[in-house]
Amino acid sequence: MSKYDKGEDLGTKAVSRIFVYVFDLDDVESIAKKLESEKYSVEYTIKAFDKFADSMNFSIIIIMLMGLLLFTVTSLNLYLSMKNFLRSLKSMRGRMFCRC
Repeated sequence: MSKYDKGEDLGTKAVSRIFVYVFDLDDVESIAKKLESEKYSVEYTIKAFDKFADSMNFSIIIIMLMGLLLFTVTSLNLYLSMKNFLRSLKSMRGRMFCRC
C-alpha cells in the first residue's frame, strides 16, 4: 500500500472499502476476528445488537434498583404513618374519657 501511495505501479489498485458476505451467521464472529487480526477495520450488524443487548440489560438493572428504592421508601412511609396514627389514637382515647 505504501509503494502504491508513493507512485510505484504495482499493477494493483487500492480500495477504501470491501464488503464481505457471510452465508452462515455462526461464522460472522470468527471471520470478523480474522479480519481484525489482519489490522482491518471491521463493522457488522451483529455487533450492534450485542451493544443493544448490553444497554437493555443495564437499563433493566437500573429500573429494578429504582423499584427497590421506591418500595423501601414507601414501606418506611407506611410504617411511620401507621406509628403516628396509633400514637394519635392513644392521646385521643385519654381525652374521650376525661370530663374536664
